[in-house]
Amino acid sequence: MMLLRTAITGVTEEATLPDIDWMAVLEAATDQGVKGLAWQGAELLLKAGKAQMSLDDKLEWFGHVRNTETEAHRLYNVATEFAARLQPCRCVVLKGFDYARYWPNPWHREYGDLDCWCAGAFDESNAKAREIGASVEDGGYKHTHITYNDLAVENHCYFTDFNGTQQGRETERLLSSLMTSQPPTSWRDTALLLPSPMFTALFMLRHAQLHFIEEGIALKHVLDWLFFLQHERDNLDGSFLRRAMETMRMTTFADLMTAFAEQLAGETLSKNTVDASLLEAFIADVTGPQPDIYDMRLHKKALRIARRFGRMWKFRSVLNEPYLTKVWQSLVYNTVTGIEPVAR
Repeated sequence: MMLLRTAITGVTEEATLPDIDWMAVLEAATDQGVKGLAWQGAELLLKAGKAQMSLDDKLEWFGHVRNTETEAHRLYNVATEFAARLQPCRCVVLKGFDYARYWPNPWHREYGDLDCWCAGAFDESNAKAREIGASVEDGGYKHTHITYNDLAVENHCYFTDFNGTQQGRETERLLSSLMTSQPPTSWRDTALLLPSPMFTALFMLRHAQLHFIEEGIALKHVLDWLFFLQHERDNLDGSFLRRAMETMRMTTFADLMTAFAEQLAGETLSKNTVDASLLEAFIADVTGPQPDIYDMRLHKKALRIARRFGRMWKFRSVLNEPYLTKVWQSLVYNTVTGIEPVAR
């Protein structure tokens, strides 16, 4: 955490690091999706004489971070090419690239695919993707899975996994309304489009909330919210957002995310308060070991589902649906259909 705070604030005077296992820190930072930002903090502390690192450890860290930067550049280049070739269908970026632009170094924000919404032209964009040589596979009601030059693309028909619930449909209508009433803007000189800050605020929080409920989130998600607020809070309609969060049943989750972000940044970002014990449990959950969600063996999946039910009960105050509704959805969408209700 000290490395992240140093990278975020640029302050080294108060930092004190004893002899530490830098490889263990690298492993933890990798699990949390923040090794690039942690390296920025480490560099500042090393230059200030607040920490020491062997040459071998420096080379190991540098290699991992450089790989992250190289992959981010590759994904960006392929994504811009894909968006250009997909025209006249318009490609609005969701998540990854949109969030990365707020980070101190955008190439240190880790992601593995492109989530996009093609301005309501779902069928047309899938057809166009096939026309340019991409493979297109059904991914359930929410999106298709497209592969283009080793870039995984989730082409969204809907923004969220609303699973047919009334609250979920209201959330989908709210996000759709924001997307159309506040049109996306061009990203630099590319064919990629970026949604409005108001849409991004609600979409970012909803995605993180569902991810947290199902499996847990990492520090990367909290940092997305922190850096977004630092850049866009003056461009947000706070009253509207609060009403929308209440409709989407995520005010408590939003306040937890903001309170944790405040601790990382050492600054006040909101006047809202949260229960101290709930915040402590939330931080412990986020910073704890990240579970393996990709092991699909039956016994591992059963353990994941059991763990999920326990977490849902423990954090029931942040659920977007009543507890029993979430349990039912989890059983139906995981046990019966085998479809994960949250896009990774």
